[in-house]
Amino acid sequence: MNNKDVKPLTRAEITEHVRQRLRISAREADDILNSALDLVAEILEADGQIAIKNLGRFQVKPTPARPGRNPKTGSAVNVPARLRPTFAMSRTLRDHMAVCWGDVAANAADDASDGDAWRAETAASWAEGGAGGGEDDGQDDADL
Repeated sequence: MNNKDVKPLTRAEITEHVRQRLRISAREADDILNSALDLVAEILEADGQIAIKNLGRFQVKPTPARPGRNPKTGSAVNVPARLRPTFAMSRTLRDHMAVCWGDVAANAADDASDGDAWRAETAASWAEGGAGGGEDDGQDDADL
């Protein structure tokens, strides 16, 4: 699956998922989502990074000024320094993604039956709490 096949999830869709899971009003779900996103933004502004266990780390990284070209005219321009947001997923999320989506490179090398057996075995382990089942394995997910 490539990125063109992925439909982005809108704020309204996230709010609807929260509303259904928590059985609350749409207004309350919207308030929860807005509060969570505001909190992440405030922490990023203050500290430059936030690590959310089992999800990953959001971080603001500086990019230096650099020379560039105007694509329309071809003339040289200076691209100013800026801050850019980054995200690095936690080991737990990475393992979960491997279970759900499989390793594309590994599946290309393996024959389909071997890949399916591996996915089924890993999914069963995940369901039993084996791969990131919430237990503290002594490793900090923030240190990716």
